[in-house]
Amino acid sequence: MFQKGEEKMKKPFQKAVLFVLCVLGVPALLANEMDGDVLLIPYAVSSPTIDGAIDGVWKNVCWTFMRSYGNSGTLPENRIDLTGAFRVMWDDNNFYFLAYTQDDVLYDNHDNVWENDGWELYFDADNSKGTSYDNVDDMQIRIEHRDQTSADIDAGSWANKDNFVFANVDTLNGYMLELQIPLAELKIPGEWGGEFGFEVQQNDNDGADREHISKWWLLEGDRSWLDPSLFGTARLVYFPIREVLIVGIAYIKPVIDGELDEIWLQCSTLISMNSYTNGPKIPDSFEDLEGSFRLMWDEDYLYGFFITRDDVLYDNHVNGWENDGWELYFDADNSKGTSYDNVDDMQIRIEHRDQTSADIDAPSWVNKNAIVFVNKDHEDGKGYNLEVAIPLSEIQLTLPDFTIPGVECKGFLEFGFEAQQNDNDGGDREHISKWWLNHGDRSWLEPSLFGTAALKLRECPPPPVPDTTDAVKGKTMWAHGFALAQNYPNPFNLSTIISYCLARSGKVRLAVYDLTGREVALLVDWIQPAGVHEVLFHATHLTSGIYFYKLETSEGVLTQKLTVLK
Repeated sequence: MFQKGEEKMKKPFQKAVLFVLCVLGVPALLANEMDGDVLLIPYAVSSPTIDGAIDGVWKNVCWTFMRSYGNSGTLPENRIDLTGAFRVMWDDNNFYFLAYTQDDVLYDNHDNVWENDGWELYFDADNSKGTSYDNVDDMQIRIEHRDQTSADIDAGSWANKDNFVFANVDTLNGYMLELQIPLAELKIPGEWGGEFGFEVQQNDNDGADREHISKWWLLEGDRSWLDPSLFGTARLVYFPIREVLIVGIAYIKPVIDGELDEIWLQCSTLISMNSYTNGPKIPDSFEDLEGSFRLMWDEDYLYGFFITRDDVLYDNHVNGWENDGWELYFDADNSKGTSYDNVDDMQIRIEHRDQTSADIDAPSWVNKNAIVFVNKDHEDGKGYNLEVAIPLSEIQLTLPDFTIPGVECKGFLEFGFEAQQNDNDGGDREHISKWWLNHGDRSWLEPSLFGTAALKLRECPPPPVPDTTDAVKGKTMWAHGFALAQNYPNPFNLSTIISYCLARSGKVRLAVYDLTGREVALLVDWIQPAGVHEVLFHATHLTSGIYFYKLETSEGVLTQKLTVLK
């Protein structure tokens, strides 16, 4: 059983030196997943439409905020003067980039293209980090706000810009840029685990010369266009992103105390709120309202960790939905009806001011006493964390029993889901943000407007494992929580998925070998939590033949055979 904790809350961001983003008050919590200093780029199972909009697959990738705004020597006056954030994904063929610029003045008429409003992306495909451009795979790409066709783009001479697809779309307070670049044009192999040098830059002109430069990685100066050693590092990872929000498995229960425990970082992903236009007004900036959340589950509970950044927290409206708070929507059977069925469609509201389960708003059939939560204010007074544990039974999510004959294992248990923020700055509710719904505020009336989330089921058995394991038979190993499944598909041409299960967290090494015992690919070499894992293996560099893949942990060593056919 988990318990409430009373430990001191961690600060939402740290003090920063001059020119660093935190001077402007951006929360460090809202960033793409990192492995140390490496930006992890997830895998897009379905490709986004390049139209400048946040479509379904983008909704499950969080914003990465620009870290530094003083690289030109002049800081923006405030968040409205310049704020930038981006999202990134990849698939077998393309690199995807979605960027948001908040800027009260967009200017496009300077003779020098780098002095107009726009974005610049920097790549060092082999991550060699040389001190000068090598004219081989180091590249700077510039897309100005005014650019409309691929011919307008500035890029390395060897890149075929006709293969670039992008859209610039103005918004009320700035604009969106969405971009698709073939990995081949960047000279980046489309292989899981591949690392490359990477930097992102914003240029801002308020009517004369360029005033502000923001960067993702470099904290001071503006020599990225000269010196690739100043780039950060990104890694392509096989963390599959779908339009369905995948909820990870918690292998230990979190302490419900409003603090981001390590288990949250290991077993969940950060999801950004995607629409801020659902209320009567649009927030002035991300400082006025910004939200993100994490979800995970175990056999008893659905856990949520919700982060609000808000410069005014207000709790005194007579209507609960007009106070600062979060609303969670569930449709357990994912039937997506046009009205609530009074069976498993529900809305749960937890306001910022709520302190006990009795304060929660929920349907009459829900045992609110079984819901455990903590609201904890950020130390700077500009936001708060809500951490909550909701019994699966109270939202009527029933895990399938695969021991019953005829029960099909699909790997996931899907349900309708929506998350909503309410924001009041001192009068009536001004702002509503949502994870899924782009426009309007009818989630409380119409479950068909919910998105879809899914519990990733650890009970789901893998494909049958043949008798070639080093230890015992595969099914026996899986039953005990440690197994290496046969890759699927097998044989295969370009790529295959390798699944395995860990009974406990620890150091994991997964590698592929040829028949001579020579290692030809290292897929995993780090600590992983208990549970089921998947790895996408690209064999583009291998010739036809038989290979072996070996899983090594403190629990033992398992080996399987795979076949490449080309």
